[in-house]
Amino acid sequence: MNRKWFGIAIILLGFLFLIGIIYFLFFYNFNKQQPATVPEVKTEVKQPEAVVTKVAEIKKTIESKLTPNKDVNKEDLTRMAALFSERYGSFSNQSNYQNMIDLKIFMSQKMQNWTDRYVREAIEKKTDNSIYYGVTAKAVAHTVEAFDNEKGTAKILVQMQRREMLGATNNASSFQQDIKISFVKEGGAWKVDEAYWQEKR
Repeated sequence: MNRKWFGIAIILLGFLFLIGIIYFLFFYNFNKQQPATVPEVKTEVKQPEAVVTKVAEIKKTIESKLTPNKDVNKEDLTRMAALFSERYGSFSNQSNYQNMIDLKIFMSQKMQNWTDRYVREAIEKKTDNSIYYGVTAKAVAHTVEAFDNEKGTAKILVQMQRREMLGATNNASSFQQDIKISFVKEGGAWKVDEAYWQEKR
């Protein structure tokens, strides 16, 4: 009797096993949808406010001083040099040299031509800008090296505090770097004719 029930149990187990195989072969959905993956969204790193914003204010301030005016003095030129230098020295590798382009209206024709060549050649190099790199600049002091209102020439050394940022904002370093600004009178207005960065320190 025990053998009979044992045999029946074996048959039932075999039958259930066979049904399980048939189910997996014909009815089980092997193509279950995998959880949808959210595509990676590349977010553009916002440039520091000092680099991008307040351009209109800078333009307005400089423009009010760079218009034809026989009464421009050393103090006026030092303020112009400081504002120009801060915008000129603040940029990022994702801004397409907009800082220099914004300032062209305050440059002499000679410096405008140089700027056009510099920007064109830099863009043609197509350097990798996927990793953010930016620099901000703040004028902290200045020295008038030469000023001749009659000849329409001036040279001002602006002492700058600059800050580099690479990738995340915590990867930052500061350094001092002066810039020498030369002015000329062109069409009766003072224009920036040269801007030369000095050694970092």
